[in-house]
Amino acid sequence: MKTLKYIIAAVLLALASTAAVRAESDHHCSLFDVDTTASCEGHDHVSIFSSHQHGPLWKLDPLMLGGVGLGFTHTMGDTGDFDPEMSKSLEVNWLHAAGYRFDLGKVDLSLSMGFAWRNYRMTEGPRLTLHDGVLDTEAYPSDVVPAFSRLKIFYMQFPLLAQFEFTSELWSERIRMSVGPVLSVSPHASLLTQWRDMSGRKHRDSQDVSIQRRVTVDFIATISPFSFTGFYVRYSPLSVLKAGQPDFTSLSAGLIWLL
Repeated sequence: MKTLKYIIAAVLLALASTAAVRAESDHHCSLFDVDTTASCEGHDHVSIFSSHQHGPLWKLDPLMLGGVGLGFTHTMGDTGDFDPEMSKSLEVNWLHAAGYRFDLGKVDLSLSMGFAWRNYRMTEGPRLTLHDGVLDTEAYPSDVVPAFSRLKIFYMQFPLLAQFEFTSELWSERIRMSVGPVLSVSPHASLLTQWRDMSGRKHRDSQDVSIQRRVTVDFIATISPFSFTGFYVRYSPLSVLKAGQPDFTSLSAGLIWLL
């Protein structure tokens, strides 16, 4: 429920700012307008970025939805007995929940807001727990059948991406690429462990935790050789968790749609 509240609040804020900018763009003229007969009287907004002679220095295009990705996460560094399996550790990305694209000619620059959910999951070995506020592992009881134990971190993310297109003799469609940093803010994280007892009954133990790094900067690159589908790689060079916790970084890769 906490994660859902963060998402709803962020989307409403983004939509409100989008509507405000659109309303301003409906009534504007240029301070650099070279047409002496033009007048700015009666206009609510004045732009300093355009002229009748040379056209706009950049054009603002709405970017409301896109960049939905699904991938797998790999950990690097000192994780101790915490050994997530990449094939079971899913990452869900929504790069562009709301934002704008600036058309600079051959290159576009997008600034947007989105969300990410990153899971670090183990299906073998010990379970995850906290000892004195520090992420640790402990053995399952001998009379249970383990299912999985995972750490999940939720992020609000703000990617700043340079986007461009090019052609290749080896490919019939235009290829789109983007690259740039992603500022990520994490308001929530949790642990979850599931197992079955000898009668087959399912049990689960979950708790909210505050062991994650609150603010981090990632780097992401995408390539889209198809109309709606592409691939992404995302690297987090800073430690995923706070100081005093296991020190590891993450690398994720997967598919991405609607770029």
